[in-house]
Amino acid sequence: MIKDKQEIIKFAISTGVILILIFCILLPWIWNYAIPYWPLGVALLLLLMAILSPQILTMIYTYWMKFAQFSGKINSRIILTLVFIFILLPIGLLMRIMQKDPMQRCWNKGCNSYRVIHHQHNAQVHMRRPF
Repeated sequence: MIKDKQEIIKFAISTGVILILIFCILLPWIWNYAIPYWPLGVALLLLLMAILSPQILTMIYTYWMKFAQFSGKINSRIILTLVFIFILLPIGLLMRIMQKDPMQRCWNKGCNSYRVIHHQHNAQVHMRRPF
C-alpha cells in the first residue's frame, strides 16, 4: 500500500505543477491574456489532498491511469502510422525507383550458395581496436 500511496502523491504533485505551468504560465505568455485562477485552485486542492489524505485521490488516479493507457494506445498507432506514411513509404518508393537493394536480393539459378565470404580479421590487431 505504501507504494500506491507514494504514486498517488507523485501523481497529485505532478498534475498540480503541470496545471500551473500550462494554464498560468505557458498559455497566458503565448496568447497574452490574464492568468486564470481556477488552475491555481485545482492545483492547490490536489496538493492539499496529497499531503493530508492521499486515499481520497485513489479513484481519480485510477480513472486517470485508465485514460492514459487508452490514449497511449491510440497515440502510438497514430504516431506509428504517420512515421510509416511520411518516412518509410517515401524511402521505400525512392529505393524502388532507383532500383537500390541494400539486402542484395537476387535469384541466380546457377549459384550453389548465396553466402558472402568476408575477410578474416587479425585477432591481435582487431582486439586492440575493436571499432
